[in-house]
Amino acid sequence: MTNCDICERKWVLNKIEEIRLEVWERKILRKIFGGKRTEEGWIRRTNEEIKNLTEKQAYK
Repeated sequence: MTNCDICERKWVLNKIEEIRLEVWERKILRKIFGGKRTEEGWIRRTNEEIKNLTEKQAYK
């Protein structure tokens, strides 16, 4: 196997693998950012909130 053979290999994800990877990523990000405090207690962040938080972090 030459270096060119290794360079030409690509990681191809099918749709199911891509969705599973996105779910795993959001799970980890929820642990990093934590829950949201309300008057009634703690609630889990929505997918939209996670997306907004990560977009804000990317610009800093």
